[in-house]
Amino acid sequence: MRVHLALALSLVCGPAMADQPAETTFSTVISASPGPYSIGRPHTCSEYYPAEALKAHAQGADLLEFVVTSDGGVKDIKITRSSGNKDLDDAAVSCVTHWRYKPATKDGVPVEVAWKANVVWNIVPPPAVQTALFCLYHRENRPAPSDLKQTAVTFRVMPDGSVSDVKIAQSSGYTVWDDAGVACAKARHFDMSVFTVPSDGLLGHLEMDWLGALASLTGSATSSNR
Repeated sequence: MRVHLALALSLVCGPAMADQPAETTFSTVISASPGPYSIGRPHTCSEYYPAEALKAHAQGADLLEFVVTSDGGVKDIKITRSSGNKDLDDAAVSCVTHWRYKPATKDGVPVEVAWKANVVWNIVPPPAVQTALFCLYHRENRPAPSDLKQTAVTFRVMPDGSVSDVKIAQSSGYTVWDDAGVACAKARHFDMSVFTVPSDGLLGHLEMDWLGALASLTGSATSSNR
C-alpha cells in the first residue's frame, strides 16, 4: 500500500495563541488557592483577528490582567502590555471576555482570583509558503522574477529517514529555483521511528511558493508591531 506523507513545518506559532504557560501566572494574594483552570472553548483568539489588522499584516502580543470570578467568568480586563496596534488590543479584550474557567477555590469554596494571559497575534503563512521559507537558503542570491511560479517536488523517504528519488512534479519556470527545491528536499532527514516503512520507502510531496515566502519576509520586516 502506498502511503503519502503529510509533511509540515513549525516555523511560526498559530494565530492568536493565549494562556501560554510561560506567560500565564497567578497574580493574587490567595497563595493556597488551586486553579483556576480553563474550560469550554479553547482559549485562542484567531477568529477575532481584525480584518484591518490582517490586511496590514499587523502582528504582536498583548499581556492582559483580569479577574476570574467565583462562577468562572472574566471581569475587569486590562491590557498591561500593548501589541502596539489598537485593533489587536481591542480584539484581545473582546476575545478574553468570552473565556470560561473552573474557578479557584479556598477551603473548598470558589473564590475570585487575579489572573494574567498572553494573547499572541501571529499570521501563519500557508504550507507552501512555510516550506519555501525553509528552503530559501538553498537558492542563489538573486532577485526573484515576477512570473516565478511554485516548485513542487516528489520524493521517497527511506527507512533510515533519508530522502531519495527527488523529482520535479511542477516547475517554477526557472531552473535555478527548481534546483533550490530539489536541494532542499534532498537535505531533509525524517524521524521514521513512528512509521512502518517498506524497503522502497514512503512517497512524499512538497510545494514551495517562492514569491509568497519572499513577500512574507518583506511584510515581517516592515509591519511588525511588537
